[in-house]
Amino acid sequence: MINDFKLEELEKRYLDYIATSLRQDLKGLIWGLNSRIEMLNDWKSEFLKTARAGYNASDLDAGAERIFHHLFTPMFKFPNSCPIGSDLMYQTEDAIVHIEIKTNLITNPDYRGKVQLGRNQISYETSEFKPNLPSLYKSIGLPTLTYVIQIVHEHMSPKINALNVICIPKDNY
Repeated sequence: MINDFKLEELEKRYLDYIATSLRQDLKGLIWGLNSRIEMLNDWKSEFLKTARAGYNASDLDAGAERIFHHLFTPMFKFPNSCPIGSDLMYQTEDAIVHIEIKTNLITNPDYRGKVQLGRNQISYETSEFKPNLPSLYKSIGLPTLTYVIQIVHEHMSPKINALNVICIPKDNY
């Protein structure tokens, strides 16, 4: 078991690690996120057909996951194949690190500065919300650390308004 102070230190260390790694080549990261734009005319009409009425789906959603997978795999080394978890899940020597990639169109009415997370994406529990991720993977003795990388962007445009790195705190074990 890890005490609260050590857990907060661990959360902060990985938060700094993730944020620093994103800053290392921010220009390259933005280029990767915008690589979809140069072939926009090849996928735009088919993509627009998949959106629900009155809603613009983020055209960066699946592509952003690919970009961050490429970025983080050399650093975290070992992705984990657990069927319940965030978009990216890595096992390190001292934690299971979950990184959820969220893309939000600044114009969508359901965005409003919020990050929507599901039960399989976090371990933080409240009286109104019961998550599916454990706070501690008991079988291997490692705590769950959860982070969100949120990209706020404009629809089918290279304009990225914000790139936020968020740590989702843990509740007690």
